[in-house]
Amino acid sequence: MLAHWLSRIPQDIDIHHADELAMLRAMSADRAQLEGMGFVAGTVQVAEDEMEIRFACGRGSVAINWVCEARLPEGGPVPDPIFGWRAPYAPVIERKIEMYLDSHAEKHAQDLREIVARSLNGRDLPVDLSARIAQLESIASPAETDG
Repeated sequence: MLAHWLSRIPQDIDIHHADELAMLRAMSADRAQLEGMGFVAGTVQVAEDEMEIRFACGRGSVAINWVCEARLPEGGPVPDPIFGWRAPYAPVIERKIEMYLDSHAEKHAQDLREIVARSLNGRDLPVDLSARIAQLESIASPAETDG
């Protein structure tokens, strides 16, 4: 969902659901749709509230990660011309910030840098996230070192 702010190609698609039944229905429908398009289900990873399946075909592969959320994002879902329905951008960016604060993974840091840089180059952030991003000043504006 944040791909238009990122230079990297996301490695997976996360699809969040409000309850387990909705997640199971979506998994069944999504899997049938992908297999109908020629994708073959490969590796499966299961965690507490999520399942990921990597699908492959002659044109490439995609990992779909179905997630059962304890809470839906505020203000959502909202209509989207590409996805049909999606979460509002602000809670998704907030979630990205939380993931970085929990893991300090470079992938999340780089994504946040790009979201900030691209929003400052003519694209405003979806809501005022300046207070949250200020907490991550070292990510938004990495300090240069003298080595």
